[in-house]
Amino acid sequence: MKKLHRQRLEGLSSGIEALDTATVTAVSVSESCLGIEHTGRQNRALFILTKMISHNMSILNLVQKAIDAPRNSSLLDHFSVAALGRVSIDAAIMGLYISEPSLNKNQWNLRRHVLFYHDAINRKRFLSSMGKAANADMEQSLSDYPEAKATLSKAIDRYGLAEGLSTKQVDELKDGRVFISGVRGAVREAGLNVDAFDGNNSYLSQFVHGYPVSFIRAADHAIAFDEPSAYQKYLCNYVMESVSGYTEAFANRMQNFCGHIAKDPLGPVE
Repeated sequence: MKKLHRQRLEGLSSGIEALDTATVTAVSVSESCLGIEHTGRQNRALFILTKMISHNMSILNLVQKAIDAPRNSSLLDHFSVAALGRVSIDAAIMGLYISEPSLNKNQWNLRRHVLFYHDAINRKRFLSSMGKAANADMEQSLSDYPEAKATLSKAIDRYGLAEGLSTKQVDELKDGRVFISGVRGAVREAGLNVDAFDGNNSYLSQFVHGYPVSFIRAADHAIAFDEPSAYQKYLCNYVMESVSGYTEAFANRMQNFCGHIAKDPLGPVE
C-alpha cells in the first residue's frame, strides 16, 4: 500500500471494515430472497433493506474516492457521508419497525394505515406546493385525496381504539407521529440502545438540516476541500461504525423474517 494511501486511511479503516462487512451481509440476505413469494409486509421490508444498502454503498464510495484521489484533490465529502448516515439509520429503524415479529394483525394494520395516512398527506402537500409554484391545476392528481384521507382516518380510529389507545393518542398519530409509541419505541422494540440512537440522530440531523456543526465550526475543525482534516476523517469513521450496527441488526432480522412466506407470522394481510 502506498504511503499516501496509508495516511489517508488512518482514522477510516475500522469504519470502512465494519460498514463493508455489515453491508455485504445485508446484500447476501437481500439476494437470497430474490424470486421468492413474500407477504406485503415482507416485500416492504425487503425494499427498505435495499434502500439502506444503497445508502451504505454510497457512503463507502464517497470515502474510497477520497482515499484514492491524487494529493491536493482528495475531497472527502463528510457532509454527504453524515447525511447519508442519517437516512441509512432511518431506513434500518423503519425496516425493523414494520418487520417486528411479535405484532398481531390488528397492530400491523394500525401501523400500516398510519404509514399510508402520512404518505397521502405528504403527497398532497408537495403536489399542492408544486402546483402553486408552477401555476398549474393539480385537481385531477389530488381528486382521490379527500376520500382516501377519510378512509384511512377511520381505519386508524378503528385499529387504534381496538389496541386500547385513547382518542388523544390516535389523533396524535394522525397529527404527525408516524411511529406508534415514538421512534424511540421502535428503537427499543428492536433491542437497540435508545441513548445511542438519540446521540446518532441528534448529531447527524445537524448535517441534514444545515445546523452549526456543518459550517459555524468549520475553522475549529479545519475543514478542507483538498486534503481531509482529522475531524473529517473522524466524522466519517463515526458514521460508518454507527451505521454498521444498525445494518447488522436489520440484516439479522431480515434473515429470520424473509426468504419464505411462512416466515411472516401474520401471513398475507393484504
